[in-house]
Amino acid sequence: MTFIESMKSTLSRYSFNKKFVFNLDETPSDVKKSKSYKALLSKFLPKNNQCTPGMDYLRTILPVVSANGTIWAVFFIYKRSKDSDSNYIRRIPPPPCDHFQRGKYPLFFTSTTSGYVDTQLWFNISTKLCELIFPHLYGSECLLFLDNFSPHLSIESLKLLYEHNIHCMFLPPNTTHWIQPLDNNPNACLKNCIKSIKRKRYNCSNLTQSNKYHLLTNISIEAIDKSFKKDVIIKSFTETGVWPFDEDKIIKRSLENLGIK
Repeated sequence: MTFIESMKSTLSRYSFNKKFVFNLDETPSDVKKSKSYKALLSKFLPKNNQCTPGMDYLRTILPVVSANGTIWAVFFIYKRSKDSDSNYIRRIPPPPCDHFQRGKYPLFFTSTTSGYVDTQLWFNISTKLCELIFPHLYGSECLLFLDNFSPHLSIESLKLLYEHNIHCMFLPPNTTHWIQPLDNNPNACLKNCIKSIKRKRYNCSNLTQSNKYHLLTNISIEAIDKSFKKDVIIKSFTETGVWPFDEDKIIKRSLENLGIK
């Protein structure tokens, strides 16, 4: 059954409010060694006057958004050291950050040995999603768009989500760059924003020899607030054709991606 047929079948059986049509997607936090940046002379800098980013263990950012433009949650996934605890998800106060606004959406902090989502962590994330979403459904149904990342296909997680009225709709393989809402624009905006803020903050922290601990996390929180605007999120769902569901738009975008007009 194709994606379009699956969507038609699902929509014929269930009714969804756009508030409960979700997309989530893992995106790298851009922690690779960046090139050095020139800065003003400072006694804290090496002789070559180069600023280089310090070590930061944030590896993955996983936002959860809905078709009405709401950010429901953001998960921050860190690479953990060998002596750290398990990948249990903790909802804890975020690191010190002037740009964090309490009450907008929950932030969750967790870790794996790689810093990326694995099957166990995805089950834990699914559990948190159920805790967040199910109390708001009042018997209605929820639609969750996912890519075919192997942890997403876990039977245990799929069963858990289904039992909480969350129906998973898997996007076709090798199409997420044009059909997944978060890949349509929001994630690109997020990465560009992180890169822009990161350049300024790392230069500043090197010049003042301030602590870089949690710096990338703080930058990411600020970047999410700046890039994940309500109209941007809504537009990403509409332009991809997944919600409101538009078969003609999906086919057109598919042909364009293949270079067929």
